[in-house]
Amino acid sequence: MPVNPFLATLMCVIEENQDKITEGEYLEAMNALCALHRAATSVVAPAPTLPPSSIWDDLPPLPELPPSSPPYSSIWDDLPPLPDLPPLPAYS
Repeated sequence: MPVNPFLATLMCVIEENQDKITEGEYLEAMNALCALHRAATSVVAPAPTLPPSSIWDDLPPLPELPPSSPPYSSIWDDLPPLPDLPPLPAYS
């Protein structure tokens, strides 16, 4: 990944003056430099386009679900009941 020469110059200036600034100021400057680099190198991908509708016309239709049975309705019927939990000890 190529580095912007202006950002590289800023990084050299920050590193050369590291002993003249506090550690917090140095880290803040390097984080800002990193954010500038990230913003300069990020690429926004174009939104995908849908294929022509004729492609979708060739697909078989989806099966119909019976109106009385929503998906996964029988999962809850097959579960055993939860056991009773013991009482919590009293804290003083």
